[in-house]
Amino acid sequence: MDEPRGETDAPAGSTQGGAGSSAGRERDTEIVNRTVLVEQVLAVLCLFLLGLRLTVHYGVTSGDVLAFLLLPLSLPTLGRYWGAKWALACGMAAMVAGLFLSRSTAVDHVVVGRAQIAAAALLGGILLGVCTVLWARTILPLWLVGLCFGLGSLMSVPRMTFVYSTGSWKFGYATPVTIVVLSIAVATRMKWPQLAALGGLMAVAAGTDSRSLFATYIVTGALLLCAGRYTWGDDLRASFAKAGLLVVVLAAILTLGQTLILRGYLGAETEQRTVLQLNRSGSLLLGGRPELVGFKSLLMEHPLGYGMGVQPNMHDISIAENAMQAIGADPRLGGLDKYMFYSGQFELHSITADLWAPYGILGLVLAGIIAVVALRFLTAAISGSRVNALVLFLSCVTVWDLLGTPLWTAAPTLTLLLGSAPVVARARREQP
Repeated sequence: MDEPRGETDAPAGSTQGGAGSSAGRERDTEIVNRTVLVEQVLAVLCLFLLGLRLTVHYGVTSGDVLAFLLLPLSLPTLGRYWGAKWALACGMAAMVAGLFLSRSTAVDHVVVGRAQIAAAALLGGILLGVCTVLWARTILPLWLVGLCFGLGSLMSVPRMTFVYSTGSWKFGYATPVTIVVLSIAVATRMKWPQLAALGGLMAVAAGTDSRSLFATYIVTGALLLCAGRYTWGDDLRASFAKAGLLVVVLAAILTLGQTLILRGYLGAETEQRTVLQLNRSGSLLLGGRPELVGFKSLLMEHPLGYGMGVQPNMHDISIAENAMQAIGADPRLGGLDKYMFYSGQFELHSITADLWAPYGILGLVLAGIIAVVALRFLTAAISGSRVNALVLFLSCVTVWDLLGTPLWTAAPTLTLLLGSAPVVARARREQP
């Protein structure tokens, strides 16, 4: 085993040699401490800037720039985490594939160079952010990582002026405040403050027409409450059992949430909107996210994807609109068609679809990796291994975002999850 830096082999009984060795150790220790302090300051600053999302040019943010400069520090830590290198490689390959896809699609589509850069900056920024969070975990406690990132996200809300016309809490402050509050609760290392925080957030969600957040808080609290109550093995049978139990718990909680909504416990407006969506498509998911049907129809028509910066043509638009009309959704209602197809690129309102359209098959593979990371942590929560409310919340949010939130909107929580959830490889596990 390597000796600690600063130690030398001095002759036994040599007072002068012993004093010199002691002075050398103190000097090296001071240098190491200063180096660690500088790294911690850089990590805190980078996490804050990543959450702030202050755009510099073409979708590149100040946090992305600093994260890129810190790659010499963050890249060596990837080997400590399960699957981190493979996920990073897949993301980089997806960007290259998206570039080649756009060239082949340019035969019958318009390709916008600026949109290409923005698409590369979005995915590249997420990958850089994940590297930074993984590195920050080696020098900062996880709760502080979440707090710094959450405070940056909170400071970014006033710049997003669109949230004030549609609900500043629901679409602006809710998620950053949740990250900050849960990070502080996790710092106590006790379960009851985390449950109390979730209870308070649940009450706010119930009064602000936030159905998805309300359900997410319920699922997070239920899993946190049940964590560690049962003993599970590590074999394949136990893994399937935990996955099955997770599905049952999620289905039961979502059914309970829908029942509460339909009985008016979350307000009359929420009840009316939910009834309308159920009557329209027979499913709360499809009624609330008809874009999923449009995504499915485009996937069947063009399975390889379209490429970065590609604009949908009239054929693509008609295919998606016809599919949505088939389930009773009017794509022109509320400007949905303009949002999806006339903004200069495909916007299919889910992480999975937004990874597929510009990055193709590798984008779908990347979406699968994201799902595995989130579900792996949720199943681990059932056995109570390294569970905290912050990462549970991020995992639950990401499972929903894979089907119901645009990639750009979900990027902050996705970055924080992918950096917080991967476990340390067994062969290189961190010392307690």
